[in-house]
Amino acid sequence: MASLDLCPIDDSNVDVATSMLLRGFPERGRSFWSQGLQRILTMHDPVRHPPIGYLMAVDGETAGVVLTIPSQRHDADGTIDVVHLAAWYMDEPHRWLAARMMKKVVAAANTVFFDLTPNPAAQVINRRLGFELLDEGFLIYLLPVTALRFGGTAEVLSLAQASPRLSAQDAQLLQQHHALGCITGALRQGKVLTPIIFAPMQRRGLPGARLIRAQSKQLVTDNLGAISRFLLRQKALFLRVDVTRNDSAAGSFAAKWSEPTYLKGSRGSAEVDLAYSEFVFLGTS
Repeated sequence: MASLDLCPIDDSNVDVATSMLLRGFPERGRSFWSQGLQRILTMHDPVRHPPIGYLMAVDGETAGVVLTIPSQRHDADGTIDVVHLAAWYMDEPHRWLAARMMKKVVAAANTVFFDLTPNPAAQVINRRLGFELLDEGFLIYLLPVTALRFGGTAEVLSLAQASPRLSAQDAQLLQQHHALGCITGALRQGKVLTPIIFAPMQRRGLPGARLIRAQSKQLVTDNLGAISRFLLRQKALFLRVDVTRNDSAAGSFAAKWSEPTYLKGSRGSAEVDLAYSEFVFLGTS
């Protein structure tokens, strides 16, 4: 039986990891992977976090790669490790070892794993490894329409307005995502402020935003007018929200159900939590 070894990706082998990712996803280009890995490494704390990914060696030869973007969440039960499986590739002769590799990767205890961009083969492996369906697809909201159609008394404060009123952890969450190019703010309902984060994206050449972090999807739909006006000020024309078929579609313009996402473990206190994912670090959409 072939020997399979995993080597953590760090500064010493990031060029090898870039080349492997380029081999698996040549349409992205070397600069995409090189810049993305450097962004992840810049925010990586090797003392507190697991590795950002692994190179896979078969019988001593590098034959695969997987990104495991790490972060942490804090709730009443303590600190939770979160890992986003952002991309994995294996050379064709060794692809039969993919499930074995991923089983090793997701073996860590007390860790929540997300797979937000799985191809059909990865979806099969995910189900075998105990992942559950997180969302089935997405809804698209046209912001010029929803800004006028939905009222309410809530408003979205900017990062500068919200930070002094938030907890240190929530303020850091927003500040780090702002530094990574996200649209950040806090939804204010009366005296209650909740962080909200969006990743810029494009669809058919139009600028938009993808919901990355919110306390709940219902909170977003209930305050769609305020959120729409906030995003319009950021030059976004549409909003994408990942959903299941049971989620509210009120006010949505389009839906697509062929982009499932997966979760292994508890999702934590926020229903929508794609923070520190590939949508943030790599800009994939």
